[in-house]
Amino acid sequence: MRQTFPNLSIMILFLLLSNQLSIAQKKLRLADCFEIARANRSEIKNARLEIQNSGHELSSAKQGFLPTLNAGISHNLNYTAKDNPLWGQYSGNAHMGGSMPLFDWFNTWKTIELANTSLNLQNVGLQQEEFLIGLSVVEAFYNLLFRHEQFIANKRQLSITDSILNYTKTLFESGKIIYNDVEESRLQYLKEENNVVVAKAVYDQALVSLKNVLQMNGEMDIDFDYYQQKEPEKVLIFNDYAEYEKVAIENNPFLELLFIQKESIEMNHLISKSQNRPSLGINYSLSSTYSQNFMETGHISLRKNLEDTFGGLIEFKLVIPVFNRRSYKTDIAIMKNNIQKQQNIIDSELNNLLSSLKKQFLDARSTVNQFTLSEQEFNSIQSILKNRTRLYVNGKDNIFMVLTYKRQYNEIENALILLKFQSLLKNHILHLYETGGTWDTVSE
Repeated sequence: MRQTFPNLSIMILFLLLSNQLSIAQKKLRLADCFEIARANRSEIKNARLEIQNSGHELSSAKQGFLPTLNAGISHNLNYTAKDNPLWGQYSGNAHMGGSMPLFDWFNTWKTIELANTSLNLQNVGLQQEEFLIGLSVVEAFYNLLFRHEQFIANKRQLSITDSILNYTKTLFESGKIIYNDVEESRLQYLKEENNVVVAKAVYDQALVSLKNVLQMNGEMDIDFDYYQQKEPEKVLIFNDYAEYEKVAIENNPFLELLFIQKESIEMNHLISKSQNRPSLGINYSLSSTYSQNFMETGHISLRKNLEDTFGGLIEFKLVIPVFNRRSYKTDIAIMKNNIQKQQNIIDSELNNLLSSLKKQFLDARSTVNQFTLSEQEFNSIQSILKNRTRLYVNGKDNIFMVLTYKRQYNEIENALILLKFQSLLKNHILHLYETGGTWDTVSE
């Protein structure tokens, strides 16, 4: 029994280390990139801080119904230049007072509502930042996937050409073809070898671009295997554009942001209109003073002074605006114009969004259809190239036709890969617009 405990400990330690290693080596998917961007992007961090600031402002606005209270104490020594400072006249004051609005045309309520609107504005502002960053993350991520698969495809294409080159060498050594066929095959091989080098450099650049979008340092391991097996949807997430347009407009954070800004301007307009109306408030205070000439008495009776001069004040204050040099009318006119300006901005952005949504939808549908046709085209060229290569090996075709179809094969496969990831990207962008950029609800 004693010998089993060390073995058991080793097994437990191995399992723990294996678990830690699997966590450290986790391969990232798109959802992980969203979380990294959420944690790293400075725009999102600042938007959260603005939400906190607006929350503090709302709490402060809610205190507007409460009375104010201030207290103060002062102590003075009055003397002439020829006097001894210790023989001067001492005086002082103790004061406590404040004020409270009784009726201000509900401006306190309006201020609270304005602060609440500001808080909503910052919350939607955060959603808008996540929406824009989400678009950039999706584009950078799928570009990286495309560049990676393009690099893999170029290596695979080079391998096929290498096989053709080996066929030509074997046929030349057996005296069935001239050496020129070998050189033609070698030339194609060198061109494709260069394509592999270029594709690797472009892939590395795409990886750097994604890191920049995520504001991420260090190594990044993407789960390419998951996306290599992932086929694009053969149909869009929406069959009907009208349905897509309706959902995208309802959930668009930028439009919502503009509407909340208009609401804020309208609230300020209401507050400004009340500035030219009477207001009623109350002022209150308690105070006491003391004054003593030390030269006359030789001492200061502070307590008696304070008791003798203790008093208070309660004042009801009615303010009636009479003449403000037209500043009231000027402010109101400016506010009305600002409301109209904001409405003009909303109308313009709505038109731009409608145009953008239409283009996105049509472009996504066209890309999906092209991908389906390109798949069929690739299957055909793949079959043709195999047959032509077999005929060439059997001496029934020439190297020029084989290499011509090989170049077509490369072009069609490259186009197919591009359409694949464009289809995935554009479908995902439709998802983002559908949800208003809410990452947690966007599927892969």
